[in-house]
Amino acid sequence: MSGNPWTRTGIFLGSAVGLVALALVTRPGAREPEFFREEGSLFFPGFTEPGQAAKLEVTALDKTGTIIKPFAVEKKDGRWTIPSHYGYPADAEERMGKAAGLFIGLAKKGVRSDNASDHARFGVVDPSDESLDSTGRGQKVIFRDTAGNELAALILGNKVREEGGGEQGLRFVREPGKKRVYTAAIPSELSTAFGDWIEKDLLKVQSYDVEKLVFDNHSVDETQMILVPGEKLEFAKKDYKWTLSDLQPGEEMKEDKVRDAGAELDRIQIVGVRQKPEGITAELKTARGFEAQAIADWLARRGFYAVKGGDLKSDEGELIAVTNKGVKYTLRFGQVVYGDEESLSAGSEDEGAKKEGEEKKEGVKPNRYLLVSVEFDPTGIAKPTEPKPAEDLVKKRESSRDAIQQVSDALAKYRDAHESKFPKALQELTTDAAAGLKELPKDAWGKELSYTYDEATNTYVLAALGADGAIGGDGENSDIDSKALEQVGTFRKLYDDWVAAEKKEEEGKKEVAKLAKRFEPWYYVIDAASFDKLRVKRADVVKAPEAGPPVPPGGESGGTPPPLPGGGDE
Repeated sequence: MSGNPWTRTGIFLGSAVGLVALALVTRPGAREPEFFREEGSLFFPGFTEPGQAAKLEVTALDKTGTIIKPFAVEKKDGRWTIPSHYGYPADAEERMGKAAGLFIGLAKKGVRSDNASDHARFGVVDPSDESLDSTGRGQKVIFRDTAGNELAALILGNKVREEGGGEQGLRFVREPGKKRVYTAAIPSELSTAFGDWIEKDLLKVQSYDVEKLVFDNHSVDETQMILVPGEKLEFAKKDYKWTLSDLQPGEEMKEDKVRDAGAELDRIQIVGVRQKPEGITAELKTARGFEAQAIADWLARRGFYAVKGGDLKSDEGELIAVTNKGVKYTLRFGQVVYGDEESLSAGSEDEGAKKEGEEKKEGVKPNRYLLVSVEFDPTGIAKPTEPKPAEDLVKKRESSRDAIQQVSDALAKYRDAHESKFPKALQELTTDAAAGLKELPKDAWGKELSYTYDEATNTYVLAALGADGAIGGDGENSDIDSKALEQVGTFRKLYDDWVAAEKKEEEGKKEVAKLAKRFEPWYYVIDAASFDKLRVKRADVVKAPEAGPPVPPGGESGGTPPPLPGGGDE
């Protein structure tokens, strides 16, 4: 290179300075502030209260990894429902609060990648993007407010496995539509199982409240659509012991199976729900009209039949349970149904194309369809055998009893102060200092108490003579005397027992109305094991009398021996 050496030196120095500047700009440490500056900040700073959330949307692939499975819980008109399951009511207030709590105050623990090619490795591929390969798809979660605005949206990916046992509960996450992958502390799974979001207790009945069980093991003649009577067992519970109505002499009852059935009513849980087709009433009758045959075909494919008269019956019979509040449940059991969790809980488009029991699926637990109806049955409520007394009469008898007791106490004091003698007339009590009675109390009808004193035996009878003021009588005119004051308490108990029975009846009617509203739109899928426990036959509960020893040819012992062959003498 020619030219001035100082010029060449300047060129070299300038180049060196440029290279140093370039190195300072491009070295890894220069990018760190920009790449990691989000660490510690919140994903959703505006999402601060669980009550803000009015809808939860979750999207993921099913167990096969091929079908996109959406799930939603939504609050409409003040009620939580599950749109993906026909709008079935959700028991979601507490669970929604817990789910929202996973995202409220959620911080960005770390930044892992800005490359879309890493999404599958971290498991944060958008599950709803059908254009992408299914590998590495995560669970997309979106919370919305009442106006439908997005409060939070995140794709949850794989759990973070830190070397050396780092912080537990970390997952890779990504905001939909963005490339950057973070780690965040999400310690628990967000369940989309139908059973986790509903009240699973189907009947809402306590086994100890069940007072009557009827197992009607009829069948249905499908060609004539008529009910074929079968074995019918009626059980009643008294003093915690079950009895069979038609137990024959010499037969013994085995209670275990009946007790197990009563307990299973308490435990029976919802596996899935379906909407009843229009045209089926709450009382489980089919409406008449041009769609009647279509409804009948639809029902038959699920094991239910509209027999003559319009009643819905099952070929598997039915179970009736009556509680001590007068709530009468009727359970009708349909066909066996197989399937995975999703198809069982919500069904599928081709469900009912044939009888589900015709095809058993290997390794899949069987379940059954179930129809439930409810009505009020007052026979389940124990009521007093005597007529209910008027409340006003009960109070008058108690007031008269109190007056008698007050005078009796004064008479006892008088006797103690007068050589064990009672007064000849009650008026003496008002002038005697020992008796301490300034005036004589009257009965509830404003009349003076009757006082009969026997000087020979030094005994007395005090009485309130009722509304007529005469000895004897019924109702308002019945007498109350000092020798039988406990009858007033019995009278009160009779009234209280009636009030308790009437209150129980009122509660039962309210419960029936509430349950009828709950059951009316739906039929259910339950575990087939529950059906097995609720299906009781006579042979299960009745032990036949044991046969005695064989009878000898001559009849019972001690009888006349049979004649010898030929009829001659020995």
